[in-house]
Amino acid sequence: MNLLKIYTWNANMRKTVFIIFTICYLVVAAWLLFFSSMTRHYYPSDSHGEVSLIPFHTIIHYFTKVIQTKRLSVVYDMLFNVAGNILLFIPLGLIIHQLKPCENRWYIPLLYSAVISLCVETTQLLTHIGEFDVDDIILNTLGCGLGFMAWRHVPRLFRQKC
Repeated sequence: MNLLKIYTWNANMRKTVFIIFTICYLVVAAWLLFFSSMTRHYYPSDSHGEVSLIPFHTIIHYFTKVIQTKRLSVVYDMLFNVAGNILLFIPLGLIIHQLKPCENRWYIPLLYSAVISLCVETTQLLTHIGEFDVDDIILNTLGCGLGFMAWRHVPRLFRQKC
């Protein structure tokens, strides 16, 4: 496919690609957050229903555990939690920017992301899928912010003029 043709897509094609991307993202995110066996396996059965409201407590706990044990399984758990929460919400920043293309205030997607993360964490707590952890909200919000900032580096293919 000629690269020039990609940049000449009309508005309908861009909208279709955006809708497909958004639906795929929402399905994958919902599966990972609520239905994945990885999510259920990740939390021990005795941790369901717990609440962690101390900011950075879980993150510091993981880093301390990695330094103390130097075991690969602990590194994997830390990466799964920290990087996974960040990476999962990067596309949300792109989606929010596409839905509000003329919004340049950086705190708007962060606010949306924090509210969505709060809803996810509350749902996980109430359904006993996982635990409510304020660090997850912080990491998810960071991921959304990174996605919003990355929008400036996305080709003009999906950008709309304000």
